[in-house]
Amino acid sequence: MAPNVTAMKLGLNAWIDESIHAPSADPGFYILATAISDSSRTERTRERLHMLVFTGQERLHSRNESPKRRVQIVDAIASTSLTHVIVLAEVEARRQE
Repeated sequence: MAPNVTAMKLGLNAWIDESIHAPSADPGFYILATAISDSSRTERTRERLHMLVFTGQERLHSRNESPKRRVQIVDAIASTSLTHVIVLAEVEARRQE
């Protein structure tokens, strides 16, 4: 993911992910999650999280992890000095884009 230009000017890095869960029965939900780091701490944060990637594993992603591993990853992220912003919204399955 390309860095956010505005965030770079402020000396910040941001990682963003989104997910839509819209079952056939409404309502579903949309999640936008952002983790923001001061640029001076970015490399340390990357190193900390990279230590959780198993040999042969391309990257961390919750859909590929067991519930126990997800907790371990969340705990590692929570222990960083990142600022987290979460946005939730209801979505109608028939209106999902």
